[in-house]
Amino acid sequence: AEFLHNEVPGISIPDEVRERIRGKEGAEGEKIGLEVARQVAGELLSHFRGVYLITPFLRYELTAQLCRWVRASQPAAAAARAGA
Repeated sequence: AEFLHNEVPGISIPDEVRERIRGKEGAEGEKIGLEVARQVAGELLSHFRGVYLITPFLRYELTAQLCRWVRASQPAAAAARAGA
């Protein structure tokens, strides 16, 4: 979070989120990161029809977990896509 906030132009991560993640590593860091990603995705999906996900540091399983969560949280949209 600190790297993205400080080094990637155009990305600003709120202090509360950076504090929540600060010092967390391994499974604990992944868990908190996914919680934050779900919160952000949930908010975005309340305004938009989809989200664009970028896999962090080739950690494809994290992206897959978030995709499964998005699909499960949007059953009507998933059903419409399947029938299209």
